[in-house]
Amino acid sequence: MIACGDGNFWVGALHWQTWTASGAKATGSAHANDCDPYCAAGHFHTYPVAVALSGVKTCGGRSEFTKLEYRFSEAKPKGPRSGSYPFRCA
Repeated sequence: MIACGDGNFWVGALHWQTWTASGAKATGSAHANDCDPYCAAGHFHTYPVAVALSGVKTCGGRSEFTKLEYRFSEAKPKGPRSGSYPFRCA
């Protein structure tokens, strides 16, 4: 799950091309609710997406990625083609 605590935007079927100590990159499928006419009655649509993890921080003695960036590679839902989300240390 990327955004919205109610699970209206998430990614899956990720295929990791790279995974290093400083970052990771994958392609997969984004699942976004169109929220039409409202989110509880909306429908999910699937879009090809590229995902990157970065922003390594030491959290509780271990390294964690703290930033996720995504970009829709073809068709996309309403809104921007790309975005990012910060994560706090777990």
